[in-house]
Amino acid sequence: MSRTTPLRYAVVDLETTGGRPDRDKITEIAIVIHNGQEVIETFSSLINPGVSIPPMITRITGITQEMVDDGTHGICGTQRQV
Repeated sequence: MSRTTPLRYAVVDLETTGGRPDRDKITEIAIVIHNGQEVIETFSSLINPGVSIPPMITRITGITQEMVDDGTHGICGTQRQV
């Protein structure tokens, strides 16, 4: 059976202020759309979590408080490639 529509799937990566969903918040989202052979679209955005980013998380992710402070609560800025 041949496929009539192209295969597409999304790989989603989230960075957060920690590992507790009841307390911690998202600091970055990245999405890659793939067709099974190549990347066809990407999206990434830093997000102001509305809470302080712990130093340990900055060491792990490279995301600093200053990087997210410029935005309002929620998405700070986006990078999109089509």
